[in-house]
Amino acid sequence: VLLANSAESVAEEQAAVELLAAKGVDGLIVAPAERQTGAHLADVLARGRPLTLLDREVAGVAADAAVVDGKAAALAATRHLLAAGHRRIAYVTATAAADWHYAGPEQIKLTSVLGRIEGFLAATGEAGLGELERPVCLGATDTARAQLILAEILSSADSPTAVLASDSKIALEVLRAAKSLHLSVPQQLSLVAFDDADWTSAVDPAVTVVAQPTYELGVAATRMLLDRIAGHDGAPRRCVLEAGLIA
Repeated sequence: VLLANSAESVAEEQAAVELLAAKGVDGLIVAPAERQTGAHLADVLARGRPLTLLDREVAGVAADAAVVDGKAAALAATRHLLAAGHRRIAYVTATAAADWHYAGPEQIKLTSVLGRIEGFLAATGEAGLGELERPVCLGATDTARAQLILAEILSSADSPTAVLASDSKIALEVLRAAKSLHLSVPQQLSLVAFDDADWTSAVDPAVTVVAQPTYELGVAATRMLLDRIAGHDGAPRRCVLEAGLIA
């Protein structure tokens, strides 16, 4: 088994795929860095080499894929907050963006991120929330950037009473920001986070999380790839796994 890390760079991904293919690997599992850039992956398939996409998909690449239903997970998490009475909810993600204000799908590079945003907007939309009541905040890529964004939204006159964090690192930044602004969690600010990190059950009170089936995702992707290596021939398969809300 050979491993490579693209660090979310398409150039690094392309270089790694080219190198691994040149080494004659029997197949590739790739978590794509961008949903619109896949010529190098389509080329892998065109050369008859098995390929499975992990967690993310790419337009125009007809490969097997193992993914999590992020839209359904975000729907459930947002509805959980709505059921608790929240009417101003923010979604905060680390996905890179020049402007942290979400303007549309064209800003989003990953299908996994886009699915979650779509689920969040669908749930808040069906609840009748207006645009200002459901901000989607992009670009919380590091602590400094995350704190700038969170300070702006949490100290505004119509600040959210709940935050849906795209991962456990963002959730930590939300707690740090709340502490610096003297906001009590959960009395003044509620939090739900994607990823069931160990620390989320250690704090008091524990954080509501969306538990991702990461192990099962890896198993599903690898089994599909091994099937192809063994000679399975047929249409591309799509294995969709469900995430679980732990309140």
